[in-house]
Amino acid sequence: MNTKIKFLLVVAIVIIASMALASKTHAAVVKQDTTITGIVIPVEWDEEENVIAVAISFTIEPEDSTEEAYTEDYLVGDTEKGNELIQLVDEVVEATGTVETDEYGNKTIYVESYRIVKD
Repeated sequence: MNTKIKFLLVVAIVIIASMALASKTHAAVVKQDTTITGIVIPVEWDEEENVIAVAISFTIEPEDSTEEAYTEDYLVGDTEKGNELIQLVDEVVEATGTVETDEYGNKTIYVESYRIVKD
């Protein structure tokens, strides 16, 4: 095989691989508007033990009675309303926003509004 054909084959393979990787990465992030109700939990602290990131933890009750309930945690993304939740650790909130699911299944909610749920 001559050098020019080898070069063109290598270039074609690199382009195809890049397109496949870009397509996979792009398709892996899913966005959805939703409302969740759960308890605000700390997930990250600074050097002085101050909470700097939170998640909302809630229980999902399957419709099928043969399945068990399970807990899910949505990280709270960096938004004005989301950052306010850092002051509400251990409070139950109803939060509305856009949820992104990454390629690993981790969910982050970008909170647009919330309210504290009273017992």
